[in-house]
Amino acid sequence: MAESVKPVQNTKTGQVGGSHSPVERTVQVIAFAILLIVALLMFVPFVFSVATSFKTSPEAAQLSFGNMFWPNAPTTAAYQTAFDSNIARWFFNSVVIALVWIAGRAIMDTMAGYAFAKMEFPGRKFLFLLVLGTMMVPGIVTVIPKFIVLDDLGLLNTYGALTIPFLADAFGIFLMKQFFESIPTDLEEAARIDGASRYQIFRQIVLPNAIPAVTALTIFSFQGSWNSFLEP
Repeated sequence: MAESVKPVQNTKTGQVGGSHSPVERTVQVIAFAILLIVALLMFVPFVFSVATSFKTSPEAAQLSFGNMFWPNAPTTAAYQTAFDSNIARWFFNSVVIALVWIAGRAIMDTMAGYAFAKMEFPGRKFLFLLVLGTMMVPGIVTVIPKFIVLDDLGLLNTYGALTIPFLADAFGIFLMKQFFESIPTDLEEAARIDGASRYQIFRQIVLPNAIPAVTALTIFSFQGSWNSFLEP
């Protein structure tokens, strides 16, 4: 004969099951209302952007509250101008450059981070400090020297000018190094005892465990490429 299951007593409220007291329900409702208001406020810029796209240029320049979220005379002139231009080519260029950035940094930053974290070689600490030092240099300072170097190499107005200098970055190397240091060295030593080479250890053991860090690096690389408007 099956035994009957007794309902669980709530130790805080003395009520049966998962019911809450009126005070707890009130707090939950207030918290939900606050989160809903914050979510709506975060959504306002997107609504404003869409509404502005249907305005004329003079109306878009007017910052009046009355037509902020809906134009007085909706028009699709902005969309016609966008599609009449070479926007497809521009979008293609942005996608290609972003993919090259992602691939380059996923390879270069990952391998460099692994070398700094797990390999011993002369000058390792100095080189890593040198890499970190580049993060302290403002990007705007390197624009003119970078332009001169790319001009001397004949890379201006090419995909190479927008990809080669950005195939690796200091932040990505630092990110991957810190993650690789969290992976136990015992895993590598066990694989080395079994006869695995350094490359096999990196590819088959270390890299699969670093997927979260590589994913984060991919997101940062895509954002950096997509938001870059100052490069040659």
